[in-house]
Amino acid sequence: MRKYHFYFFSLFLTVFSRTEEQPIKKNNLKLKKLDKLRRPSPIAYHLANSGYSGGSNQSATGTIPVSKGGTGVTSLVPYAVITGGISPTSPVQQVSGLGIIGDVLTSNGPGTLPTWQNASVVIGGVQSITGDSGGALTGANINFTGGTTGLLFSGSGTTQTLTGTLAVGHGGTGASTFTAHGVLIGEGTSPVVATNAGTNGQVLLGSTGADPAFITPTAGAGLTVTSNATTLNYGLTVPVTVSLGGTGATSLTPYAVLAGGTTATGNLQQASGVGTSGQVLTSNGPSALPSWQNTSLTGAIQTITGDT
Repeated sequence: MRKYHFYFFSLFLTVFSRTEEQPIKKNNLKLKKLDKLRRPSPIAYHLANSGYSGGSNQSATGTIPVSKGGTGVTSLVPYAVITGGISPTSPVQQVSGLGIIGDVLTSNGPGTLPTWQNASVVIGGVQSITGDSGGALTGANINFTGGTTGLLFSGSGTTQTLTGTLAVGHGGTGASTFTAHGVLIGEGTSPVVATNAGTNGQVLLGSTGADPAFITPTAGAGLTVTSNATTLNYGLTVPVTVSLGGTGATSLTPYAVLAGGTTATGNLQQASGVGTSGQVLTSNGPSALPSWQNTSLTGAIQTITGDT
């Protein structure tokens, strides 16, 4: 250390004792060791290898890269948010714009810069959750409400339990229970209702301006009905009576003449037999069936042939 001080002191005395026209001689000052003092400092050496140009005695120029502890850029938008580059050593980037009051910096996923986006409310106020907006819930206070849907929320914080009955106007039924095996019936915007459960063989019968209902089928005059859980059958009551357009008989003599019954709705009758050739159906008066009889001159027209 004393030796270096000596050389430096000798140089100092020599510089001030000579004019500029008198060059300094290395031999006189023994500047071989002084050369070591003129080497660049560690700071100057670092700058020279960090993108700067110029020696240790000149102004530094260039851009310090991220790999050397710099930003890799020479200009930044005032107040704009800075993010890392597209790779570990790439120059830093800045978020577009500065946002407006109330905006929040929102991630757009990997490989994309975040952006300023409009928040539904200022953080710390009440937030609204809309549809399938997704994402984690944030904010100091979150208000859960079912609005006019009929649904209710219960719980605390971001853990909520959904209760209530979804109204018809929002795609629900408006009801929380239905009759087992009943048929559901729409009621406009009012809650859906259910019919009573039908029994074996019953059918759902509509009613104008009213709800349909299950009834047991009945058979009218001349009909029978049988039903079970899978089958419904209607049949005729045999024989079909005259009052229902039938004959009241199940068997008739071939070619025999039919006559009305003993009353207006009585079963039809038949004249006895079918007669023989030449016989005529002859009345036997009220309340008696006509009958087949041989012809005679009395009350009849005869054919006269020749002088017989």
